[in-house]
Amino acid sequence: MKKRLVTLVLLLLSVFTFAQTREIKGLVQDSSALSVISATVKLTSSKDTLISITDIEGKFSFRSVKSPEFSLTITNLGFMPYTKVYSFSAATPAINLPVIIMAANPNQLSEVVISGVAPVTVKEDTLQFNAAAYPVSEGSAVEEVLKKLPGIVVDKDGNVEAEGKKVARIRINGKDFFGGDVQTATQNLPADIIKNIQIIDDYGDEANLTGVKTGDPEKIINITILPGKNKGSYGNAGLAGGNIERYSGNFNLTNFLEERRFAVQALANNLNRNGFNFDGGGRGGGARGANFGGGLTNGNGFTNSLSAGIDYQNIYGKKINYGGSYSYAGTSNNALSNSFTQSFNSNDTTLNKRDNNSTSKNLNQRFTGNFEYRVNKGNYIKISPYFSYNNSENTSAGVSRLSRSKYYTFNNNTSANNSLAPNYGTDLIYSYKFKKRGRNLTLNTSLNFSGREQNRDSYNIYDRIDSNKTPVSITNTIQDQFNGSDNQNMRTNIKAAYNEPIGKTSFLEFSYAWNKSDSRSVRDVVDTNPVTGEEVYNSLQSNDFKYQFTTNRIGLSFRGRKPKYNYTVGVVAQPSLLTGQNIGKNVHTTKENFNIIPTVRFAYNFSKTHSLTLNYNGSSFEPGFQQLQPLRDSSNLNNIIVGNPELNAEVTHRLSFNYRKSDSNTQAGKLFVANISFDQVYDKIVSSLYNAKTGTARTTTYQNTDGFFGVNGNISYTHPFARRKYTVTVASVGNYNNSASFTDDFRNEGNNWTIMPRASFRMDIKDIVDVNLAADYRLRKSKIVFENRTNQSESKTLNLSMGGRNFFFKKYTLGYDFTKQLNYGYQSISNNPNLLNVYFERRLLKQNMGTLRLQGYDLFNQNVGISRVVNANNITDSQSNRLARYFLVSFNLQVRKFTKGSKMPPSE
Repeated sequence: MKKRLVTLVLLLLSVFTFAQTREIKGLVQDSSALSVISATVKLTSSKDTLISITDIEGKFSFRSVKSPEFSLTITNLGFMPYTKVYSFSAATPAINLPVIIMAANPNQLSEVVISGVAPVTVKEDTLQFNAAAYPVSEGSAVEEVLKKLPGIVVDKDGNVEAEGKKVARIRINGKDFFGGDVQTATQNLPADIIKNIQIIDDYGDEANLTGVKTGDPEKIINITILPGKNKGSYGNAGLAGGNIERYSGNFNLTNFLEERRFAVQALANNLNRNGFNFDGGGRGGGARGANFGGGLTNGNGFTNSLSAGIDYQNIYGKKINYGGSYSYAGTSNNALSNSFTQSFNSNDTTLNKRDNNSTSKNLNQRFTGNFEYRVNKGNYIKISPYFSYNNSENTSAGVSRLSRSKYYTFNNNTSANNSLAPNYGTDLIYSYKFKKRGRNLTLNTSLNFSGREQNRDSYNIYDRIDSNKTPVSITNTIQDQFNGSDNQNMRTNIKAAYNEPIGKTSFLEFSYAWNKSDSRSVRDVVDTNPVTGEEVYNSLQSNDFKYQFTTNRIGLSFRGRKPKYNYTVGVVAQPSLLTGQNIGKNVHTTKENFNIIPTVRFAYNFSKTHSLTLNYNGSSFEPGFQQLQPLRDSSNLNNIIVGNPELNAEVTHRLSFNYRKSDSNTQAGKLFVANISFDQVYDKIVSSLYNAKTGTARTTTYQNTDGFFGVNGNISYTHPFARRKYTVTVASVGNYNNSASFTDDFRNEGNNWTIMPRASFRMDIKDIVDVNLAADYRLRKSKIVFENRTNQSESKTLNLSMGGRNFFFKKYTLGYDFTKQLNYGYQSISNNPNLLNVYFERRLLKQNMGTLRLQGYDLFNQNVGISRVVNANNITDSQSNRLARYFLVSFNLQVRKFTKGSKMPPSE
């Protein structure tokens, strides 16, 4: 009995002792709230001696800690040792320590810029770059950081491309900045306020709420502001003047007060630097004094621009987030261009040489708003209204020379047109989360109206020569025509999605979407007799046409989520109805289709630096006004256009693959990215050309056909050396498409492919030199196969470039940007321009707030625009004038003022 009692007491003591152990968790950061990884954490007490290492997020943990009182000692290279004694209640089973901040040791490795977080982190649909790993000189803009990021390309206009795709929008702390204008943020926000930059595949608000990702994502950038920099103001004001009456003036100011953001900017110049881009990722403020601004832009002609905008974001209480932006931009442009077009058919080739002189004026206004209301844990509402308005005027004068066999047509053309294009609507999303985890209902609706009212006066003189006849036949035709049109479109979309959990990690989604596009086009054509001046209404070319495209999209999908991977497998049934009515001409058309589209998504996260994503989805696209309207548009007698009301909608199936891998080494930052997509298009809407039996004229109509597919790929590998002082990047972009068109009732098979390998070497020694050497080679090949002949063409472009900055005596900077372009295979184009831009600047005033700069653009005076477009059985090579050599003196004043005591964000 005594032995049993002793055994029982010992058992109870052991259970009691075990119950008193606890788990200790903590997070280690530096003074900039960046994670400190690979730090040694030692826990000691009268009962414990334990050691742990912080992970990639700066986290550590100890299990089975016996004593409620213990001491922590944390050490890491580049930091002062951290020691602190902690004491907790003996009954506490788990302890989450407050964030531990380590102070930098200025005597250890001062050149180590980052200490605790990997330069690149892969998060399935997000690439996150630690801005501190890519230091730039004082006063630099965000754009300078982007240029150093692996896999990111910033062109001379400031457009940003990530993984081979153009970045469409930009956000600051998760909120659109000036409606998403990319350059507005990248060229005006200072780099020293950034914590990290995220490149995100964004599937939309609904996907962010439900986790169900379908369709093609949009590339966006999200910039996270450093804690301590979210209370204060920063901005720039600059003036510049130069020879040949060049000028520029800019002002921008951004103020943060925790969650409140207010920004204003204005820009005026005649340097071909536009204001806001109203396609959503557009031209920002530019002309920033501390930013080289990319040198010459790629805009054709000469452009004067005036723009201004205001952006505001705020919160009300803890549940409401609201804000919006307004942008205004006015531009005037004058451009000279020439082009050479080859149009191939089964018997011969039509050649068209054209010279054109155009002037244009554009006035754009845009408002975007957002209102978010988190009613409670289960209810969420977001409303996003928008409005834009475009008023444009254009005049042009051109001469074209067409030749085919022994037929020639000389066309002198002058035209003037103006248009008004309003576009407004709203998106609304409502989400309700049930008490059962994973069960939710999402309602999404959008309403959009877009219109274009256009008036066009054109005057054409056609001189036709037929050298088959003896004597040579010459005829003359004069066409004086007014064309007034009013196009309107109303789009309505309603979608409901319901998610039901069927296990701990799997869900079913039921969805239904109704979409309707209701369009109307009214066109009035009046011909003027060139001899008598009499105006005659042209009833054959005038029209009042309506059409409706309606789809019902019914979807069922199964979704699973595991720690390492997640997947979605589903199917969509989509009946569609396209109806058209030609009012007054008694023409009606009805087309019905039914498509089954599978959807598949698979994402595997090997680690925080390694991911793989596979997507398969489909979409439909309805024909446009001009393609459907059953009338002859003879405003260009060389190319008469006739619509086809019997067209079906296109259906596209897309398979895409994305692979990303970086390393976790805090001093490296290697990144490998590969993505490829395959598109198959059914009922593709293509042109059908009919050449006149004699002469150079042709008629274009449209029809559906199959046989369209395309492959697009992008691969990039970046390898830094010596703590990112030197970086080598090799990459390649390629695409191939197989197409078809019709000429004189014969089907023409065609294929085009482009490959562009590129390589770059960057040397980046802070406050000494920042230079990038690059080479890219673009090879384009096209092949058009007719029944009795095959045509092949090839063009090549080699670009060699060097751009960078050298820093002297802490106050001086020499910047340069040189490009040598070699072009081969273009018709009527032989230019191989050398483009050199140079600037020299001196920083002035307290804290280097002022900058005085002397800059020269296109010193060799060779800037010119060259392009090639391949479409169906046409190849067009174009050349246009651009703003060339000029010199500029500028002064820029920076504003930097931050308030101490900014609230630190919660640890991740």
